[in-house]
Amino acid sequence: MLERLRGSPLAAKVRRVASFEYHYLRRLADGRRLVTVHTGEVVVRRDDAVALVVDCSWARLEAYLLSRSGEPVREPVPVAGARLWLWRERPWRMFELFDPAGAHAGYRIDFTSTLARTGGVHHQVDLYLDLFIDPAGGRWLVEDDEELDEAVALGWVRDDEAERLRAECRELLGWLKAGEWHARLAAACGEPFEWAALPAGFTFTDSEGE
Repeated sequence: MLERLRGSPLAAKVRRVASFEYHYLRRLADGRRLVTVHTGEVVVRRDDAVALVVDCSWARLEAYLLSRSGEPVREPVPVAGARLWLWRERPWRMFELFDPAGAHAGYRIDFTSTLARTGGVHHQVDLYLDLFIDPAGGRWLVEDDEELDEAVALGWVRDDEAERLRAECRELLGWLKAGEWHARLAAACGEPFEWAALPAGFTFTDSEGE
């Protein structure tokens, strides 16, 4: 599995500023569809057949991440920048988040449809299951497993899709329990997050979709 993440030995050496547009669709319990559009300039850290990894500013100023108190709950944490990890064939995305002082704030993983691209726009669909990890990789919280069950019951997610998502989650938990989390990420993209390199003006826009 490490080879699947590593890919080309030159992959982690990519560094360029590029325009980026990414649409993320959520289907809510009441049937409404919410689309979040992420758009603006980013620093591309990896772009190959395995993954697209970009660094961007964080327009929302905070994010709900695993509590720093040690309790298995989430709380709002100040955030000013992020590294977005998008896998070409794996059903999850990850925001690696940084606070205004440049310190690691934590990780948020959303289990999703496989990354797709239409023209110059990347897009994914949220599939309910979430994983939150503290900056050290020593604590974690799995959320919304019951929402995934509800989505299966409603016919929004197939049984085999749900099992694939849970299998991916179990694999990530295995990395965490084995103390391999940071080594796995460094093998996939070891470039440091650089505040000075971040373009300004990256935006998030929410709207109801079809």
